[in-house]
Amino acid sequence: MTIFGYLFSVALIGKMRAIERIGVSFLLGVGVFTFLMFCYSTLGVKITLISTLAALILFNFLGYLLVRILHRKIYLKVGVRDVINKMSRLEKIFVGVISTLGIASLVFTVYYPVNIWDALALYDFRAKVIFDTGYFTQIAGNFYYFVQYPLFTSLSHTFVYIFGVKNPQFISRNETII
Repeated sequence: MTIFGYLFSVALIGKMRAIERIGVSFLLGVGVFTFLMFCYSTLGVKITLISTLAALILFNFLGYLLVRILHRKIYLKVGVRDVINKMSRLEKIFVGVISTLGIASLVFTVYYPVNIWDALALYDFRAKVIFDTGYFTQIAGNFYYFVQYPLFTSLSHTFVYIFGVKNPQFISRNETII
């Protein structure tokens, strides 16, 4: 999904600093791809590993074609030292703090499962139902309460469950580590 987000960001915005593009790529990729998962579920395609991988490959290919059509450059080589040397002292501090919080959050979520009430009862429960049945819109038509909350978290958790991971909390963290 990050590659899809990267291609999509290159198509949308031609010039962007490397660190900004990397940060935007994951969020944009997950956001747009979960929307696309909803769209193909609405069309009646079952959400499975095969359909999700096929859609991901297809949309990566279409993103690459769009970048080529728009004559944008894809920069894959990122010199970390060059990026760090171009940053101001304040930017380096922010990147350090954000990186530390990100690593701490990742370590925390690897060991602890989803445990907050609204995540268990709403988002993660819905993700498990979508994973088990393979459909969202067909189930949502029968249960009004099922569609009352945004789908981003549920579909991103579904994406994680599809690949056999048991703990999806790392992808969408519900609390802040301070």
